[in-house]
Amino acid sequence: MPFLKNIRILSVLLLLFLALSVAGQTKSAGLNALDEGRFEDAFTLLKKDLDDAKKTGKEDAKLGNAINNFGELYRRLSRFEQAELYFKGAATIAVKISDKTLEAAAKNNLGLVYFAQGKFAEAIKITEEALKIREKLFGAESAEYATTLDNLALANAGNKNFVKAEELTKKALAIFEKKKGISDSDTSIATNNLASYYKAQKKFDEVIKLYQRQISLIEKESGADSQKLLKPVRNFGDFYLTRVDYKNAEIQYRRYLALLEKNKIAPYPQKVYALSILGFTMTKLNKNFQGEDFFKRAIDEIDVEAAKKAPEVTNIAVTMYVNFLNENNRKDEAVELEAKIRKLFAPAK
Repeated sequence: MPFLKNIRILSVLLLLFLALSVAGQTKSAGLNALDEGRFEDAFTLLKKDLDDAKKTGKEDAKLGNAINNFGELYRRLSRFEQAELYFKGAATIAVKISDKTLEAAAKNNLGLVYFAQGKFAEAIKITEEALKIREKLFGAESAEYATTLDNLALANAGNKNFVKAEELTKKALAIFEKKKGISDSDTSIATNNLASYYKAQKKFDEVIKLYQRQISLIEKESGADSQKLLKPVRNFGDFYLTRVDYKNAEIQYRRYLALLEKNKIAPYPQKVYALSILGFTMTKLNKNFQGEDFFKRAIDEIDVEAAKKAPEVTNIAVTMYVNFLNENNRKDEAVELEAKIRKLFAPAK
């Protein structure tokens, strides 16, 4: 396993926490498995749905939704060419049978694929089509409309039009807060997206106000120790990390760690990640003793079986500690740590 890659903190954060708004798929056991990261199960279940839908020989809503859902599997796996073909197929069926709900969902998802491929003009065009359909179907104050609005903002941001992206996401965020509440995942995604557009325009004070407002509203709604605070507090900490403001990053990540412990969240991967980031921030603040203590705690909390399924956080924890040891001329200890991790994850004989 590639535990010993060199990493930069920003790319790590983007890899782990980048989220896009998706809506319109008919929920099924396959999509639930996909949401849980069980890709093999998702493939089996979604393929069965697709095969069953094909048996009728009809181009109907069942087949269109099955094709759309299978496209979503490929999108999540970053196999964008295949995803594009499936979403286009679903949209074609939707137009043939005049299923506007399916057409909007397929075009919304196709816009996300174009965004991922860097085809921002095409993403804007197809997402605008989906937006118009959803406005007619659900209204301009609906969550469905807001989802596509937020995706349209994303496409505009890809095209470097951050002013437009900010405008669109502000509208989407207001709808999500009204329809779904301050703690909903779509609200959180829109908030984080808006923060990224502020950052792109160097409106850093606006980012701080945005996260402070979100955290304050959740505290009032659910209490200061609520599990609902985990994502916004972590996102606030990540913002400070990207600003190289390690003192404020430490404050947010200490709170994030405390929330994980109070809510009895399984140590892997969130707690291991939090401990690793705190180790990193403390060493950047020249508090090496405290930093190393966090690194050691992170290594001790690694769940081998869980890490085999999701190795990224183990990669981060080990790499950060190894880098620290090497930077402090403790190369023998770094080698020992690498060997220890390899032994832990070695295949059973």
